[in-house]
Amino acid sequence: MNRDELRKLWQAEETKGFQGWDFSYLAGRMEEEELPWDYKANVQARMSGDTVMLDMGTGGGEFLLSLSPPADYNLSQTAGELKAAGFEVLERREYFPELRFKDVGAFVFFAKIIEWEFAGFSVDRCFERLLELHEAVERDGHVTSREHRFFILARKPFI
Repeated sequence: MNRDELRKLWQAEETKGFQGWDFSYLAGRMEEEELPWDYKANVQARMSGDTVMLDMGTGGGEFLLSLSPPADYNLSQTAGELKAAGFEVLERREYFPELRFKDVGAFVFFAKIIEWEFAGFSVDRCFERLLELHEAVERDGHVTSREHRFFILARKPFI
């Protein structure tokens, strides 16, 4: 493909709609390393009829983050804030999973969704860098990035 064809292809990815937190459109085009914890199992193990649970940062609340992304959003700070608010931190884990994109269009689609990680991203603004990524995909079969994930299990004792 020539430059103009690539630009049009990537612009189509940039404008593709997205709902919920469903990345199935990228199946086979993006691979995400599994986390060393099972979020669903952690939640199910602690569910009971008399428990109130708060789920934060796992999808659906990203719009609020996009308004003012927290610069120092990290495990230590967040756990400290929970403790200061009277919560007991029961478990805390951190991981930096690898994310592989098998084509640049998949990366473009992802970058438009994860706005707080790719502030100001657009195909036109980043076209030359996207061409460099395209060359890397052609050469290596993928481009790799790292994500930062953490898990905190905390409870606030009833007084």
